[in-house]
Amino acid sequence: KGKHKGKGNGNGNGNGGGGGGGGVATQQTVLNLSHHAYCFPTGTVEPCKRRDADPYVGAFTFEGSNVVAPHKRPVHRVAMQTMVQTRTAVHPQKGAAGRMGGMCCSPDNARFALADPSQSAFLWSVARCCEKGETPRTCVSLQILLAGADVEAARAVVMATETPGDLLRGLQSALEITAWDAGAPAAAATVASEAPATPALAGVQHATWALGVSGAGGLDAGGDEEQGASSAPNWSKTETAAEKPHLNKGKDNSGGG
Repeated sequence: KGKHKGKGNGNGNGNGGGGGGGGVATQQTVLNLSHHAYCFPTGTVEPCKRRDADPYVGAFTFEGSNVVAPHKRPVHRVAMQTMVQTRTAVHPQKGAAGRMGGMCCSPDNARFALADPSQSAFLWSVARCCEKGETPRTCVSLQILLAGADVEAARAVVMATETPGDLLRGLQSALEITAWDAGAPAAAATVASEAPATPALAGVQHATWALGVSGAGGLDAGGDEEQGASSAPNWSKTETAAEKPHLNKGKDNSGGG
């Protein structure tokens, strides 16, 4: 039987391979959402010394996100459509590397999977740090993962634009073209009643709405008011698939990360 396990690591990298002939493949591309850099800003971590935090973390997915809960290790899934305390740690590596100052980000307990690894994906992530003696802080991020033709389309736009507004408008135009080339239905940037044709286009549409950027007007990311207003994207959340009503502790990684 063909069988393959997808695996994500503490860096947020994931991989999944194909199964052998004759069996049913169980592959799944799994990634890990990491907020370590936000929980432990530059200057707050010392070599060879451990730091722990229990931020409230959650991932919020929408129609067309292409994000699902992993099949394996359900206790290590990221909370979806809600937020729960999720153990986050920075600690020395094991062995000689740790004695030389090598550090790890642990654990990989905010895992999510891609419904279709060949397609782009997007999600909103939230991390609320409220450790004792510290001023509460919240990080809200729109994560867009690009795959296939979307990668080259986005790379060309990034190299050719300088402002956030121009970047988002350029990405929207470029990704509409890749959607057409892939045979997907057309999706106008200003239409909020229908889901965009591809996950990448949907993610950019969320970004343009959040920053008030639109091709026809709205509040540009640079702060210049123009005529018109950007329309909200499709905010239909996917069903709550992986709520975790407990502190997600997980296990430390033994390697670097």
